[in-house]
Amino acid sequence: MNHAQSKHNPVLIGAADAVLTQTLRENLQASGIETVVIGEGADVLAEVAASEPSLVVIDLALPRQSALDLCRAIRSASAVPIILLADGSAEADRISALELGADDVADTSSVRELVARVRALLRRAYPPSVADPVIECGPVRLDLDRYVAWVRGAPVAFRPKEFYLLAALASRCGRVLTRDLLLDEVWGFNGTHNPKVVDVQIRRIRNKVENDPGRPEHVLTIRGVGYKFVG
Repeated sequence: MNHAQSKHNPVLIGAADAVLTQTLRENLQASGIETVVIGEGADVLAEVAASEPSLVVIDLALPRQSALDLCRAIRSASAVPIILLADGSAEADRISALELGADDVADTSSVRELVARVRALLRRAYPPSVADPVIECGPVRLDLDRYVAWVRGAPVAFRPKEFYLLAALASRCGRVLTRDLLLDEVWGFNGTHNPKVVDVQIRRIRNKVENDPGRPEHVLTIRGVGYKFVG
């Protein structure tokens, strides 16, 4: 497959539990990841070939198809990353899945963790382009290679988390990013899971970016969703 590094094709989901499937789909899309759900009995291999997804999620408990056989068949035809859902499955099945080419085997007890695993695997499989390490949006200019920042043309010192959080927002100028997405990108899968740390860092960024931090014009709160940076 020929994926552009800056844009992913849809993530393909095949799960036995309809509620889990819908919940996972909604959470992935809230994190900015487009998804396609494969209906029960659908030809997964044909769907993979037709849509060329960036990642495939398959449930080991699929009622009509062997997930392990699907994993083997997909891997023989494609290098697409595969996550198998194996909640309560035997250790032997988990090991078999990995040996057959699955990139990760995950439980379904935490949808938030599952979304983080999808995002982490997408990052590893399709690293972002570093052709242009300079980000510019509105009053902000960031040089990622040299770890320096300017606001309205004047150099400003940012702490590491502030710098990378600002980079995550400014690199998608005008786009709304959820707190979970920002947590995953800036703190990582093994970092904190407390969304309040994002709010704390946002306040610090506003103090350095906004003319009036109490009435922000660039780092905006989207109530109930997250934040966006506007020029």
